[in-house]
Amino acid sequence: MHPFVVGFVERAEAIVAGASIEFPFAMPVIHIALDEASGPGVAISGGTKVARAMTGQRLPHSFVIALGFAGVALLSPEPASVATGGFVEVADPFWHSLRERLCDARDFETRAAIAQRMLMSRIDAPGTVSSPLFKAADAIAQDRWSGPIHELARHRGIEERTLRNRFRHDLGWSPKRLLRVARFNRALRALHPRPWSGRATQDVRLEFFDDAHFHREFRAHAGMSPAAFITAKQRSGDAMLHNLLLDRAL
Repeated sequence: MHPFVVGFVERAEAIVAGASIEFPFAMPVIHIALDEASGPGVAISGGTKVARAMTGQRLPHSFVIALGFAGVALLSPEPASVATGGFVEVADPFWHSLRERLCDARDFETRAAIAQRMLMSRIDAPGTVSSPLFKAADAIAQDRWSGPIHELARHRGIEERTLRNRFRHDLGWSPKRLLRVARFNRALRALHPRPWSGRATQDVRLEFFDDAHFHREFRAHAGMSPAAFITAKQRSGDAMLHNLLLDRAL
């Protein structure tokens, strides 16, 4: 299903959090609530840029589809730029039909198989291709590119100015901001005591000029120091990367 769909993950049970933080994330996702959620049953995000504090937030039992940016263009009724910075409810009948089938399935493996079959019916349609713009954004969000933007533009055969303009217009990101958030996400994986997605394969600190730069960037995105994040995750005991349950961490 690549480059349209990257993978599936499930938050296995509803969590009631007195207070929590949602950290920025670079990869587009579709959240499908598998229980009676107080919010939208299906919602899409093109990624988020800043940490968001939430109070009395219920995190529903959810099936999450990680997308490539081409997947947003193909599978969402709205462009990625509309959904960047938060979550937007999806009213498309296709997605609500998928949600009904996922809610009736007995386990994650069955849900993943159902999602794959239904998504393939759209991905296999004639004319579904990924543009150089989407490939450039996916390379950043999926940890395949962390170098200069002008080199990325050259690699994808696009003028640098055109690449920057199309990132902002079509995706709602600047290339530099997407690079910073993707790098922050790698830092979360590296620091988390028990991340569900596994640890980063190389030392993420090597991507920063020095330790001061690393700590400054981490605090700018998380609102806390790396040490505070590690301590909070050790106390909460959860494996989530992009959410921190503050009431469990105190």
